[in-house]
Amino acid sequence: MAQRILIAWEDELARHELARQLEAREYTVLGLHPRAEWLGDLLRSSVDVLVVAPGPDHERIAQLLERMDEPRTTVVARSPSDPTEESARPSLLEEIERALTERRLRLEIEALRHLVSDRVWNGVLAGRSPAVTRLRGELEALESSSCPVLLVGPSGSGRRYVAQALHLLGPRAGGPFHEIDCEIQPHERSAALLFGRLDAPGKRRPGWVERTHGGSLALLGVGRLSFSTQVLLADYLRTGKVAPIGMPGSETSPSSDSNLSVRADVRVLATMMRDPEVEIAQGWLAPALFHAMRGILVRVPSLRERIEDLPELVEVLLRHLGADGVLLTEDAWEWLRDRTWRGNLAELELVLGRALLRRRVRNQIDRPDLETPRK
Repeated sequence: MAQRILIAWEDELARHELARQLEAREYTVLGLHPRAEWLGDLLRSSVDVLVVAPGPDHERIAQLLERMDEPRTTVVARSPSDPTEESARPSLLEEIERALTERRLRLEIEALRHLVSDRVWNGVLAGRSPAVTRLRGELEALESSSCPVLLVGPSGSGRRYVAQALHLLGPRAGGPFHEIDCEIQPHERSAALLFGRLDAPGKRRPGWVERTHGGSLALLGVGRLSFSTQVLLADYLRTGKVAPIGMPGSETSPSSDSNLSVRADVRVLATMMRDPEVEIAQGWLAPALFHAMRGILVRVPSLRERIEDLPELVEVLLRHLGADGVLLTEDAWEWLRDRTWRGNLAELELVLGRALLRRRVRNQIDRPDLETPRK
């Protein structure tokens, strides 16, 4: 969609000259209005950027936008007499382009937030059971935080979606988000993967921590990282500094050259299936890492712990599967309630998807549609 700009200057020559420059860059100039006309056009149209002179008009529109339910317009307050080549500040064209870029990024982030919100708040967190009510409250309390978080829950419970939500609903939504499946990473290479490596003296290859600067890094199954890598991760969480691993052949020891250390601002979101105390006792989780995570632990419940949420969960999953409006018989509901659900939400989605393919009545799922066919 073309980005739309409204110019609200009294100076007609200045309005037309700025419009000419913007149209040469393939922007859409919505109007060239004097002060008496631009406000109504702004309210009627969807304007991306409003260029207005500083003063009462600027203050009035800022107050108006604050009162609007969805303020989508970015205001650039510059006078026609402002020089456009000042070294101390960007040119007017640069300022407009920056405003357009920032607005586009805000809208993209908002779209991602809605996407994750539907999958998490209306999916993983659907229902009213005590377990999910507690989880929802804990996540809401962490939305504005940048602290590391340990998400503990069984396989298929939705830990990955919760990690995505903590990123996109928090202050780092505009930064990168990366996921690392720790269970499939070779132990001897996991440190270099996270912290980077020296390929030659003075030549470094950045790792995922450094590449995620300003964002969030989700470590899925963090207890499956090598013990030495977990200790290095704990050191990073304490210091905020990343040191690359030494030359190939020395894949677990960071470089001793302090000049190669860099700061990286990353929120770590780690997941595991069992309680940290169990993981520590069995030698999977380094105590130093657990303490460096500051003990911020969120438990994601199993489906059996929230079985009363089945109606809401089934409704949401059927909608995601493109089967909104399909109903279940009472026998089907009884079968769902009695199942053990070792695979949790992931298993429920799989079972419903299979039932949709096997159902004999178009808008109905019955018990035989859910049962696994015998060989």
